[in-house]
Formats: sequence, structure tokens, C-alpha cells
Amino acid sequence: MIGERIAKLEKFFGVRKPKSIDPIEWLEKLYEMEMEWEDKNQKTFPV
Repeated sequence: MIGERIAKLEKFFGVRKPKSIDPIEWLEKLYEMEMEWEDKNQKTFPV
């Protein structure tokens, strides 16, 4: 479930997990990117 979410977010933003970062930090970073997208676009995140 979490892996699917990460994959969808990576596809949406066109990014891949760096090897130097652990999965929890990466999930937090993707969440931050999602929140920034919502702030910028003023609508619910589509994924």
C-alpha cells in the first residue's frame, strides 16, 4: 500500500528515490512536495 503510493507520487513528480536517503525520509519528502503542490494549485492533490 505505501509502496504503491510512493510509486504513484514518484511518477507524478517525475522523480526517483536517491540511494543516499532512507525510505522514511523519502516518504516525508514526497509528502512535502505534495503539500507544496496543493498550496500552489489551490486544489486537492490528484493522486
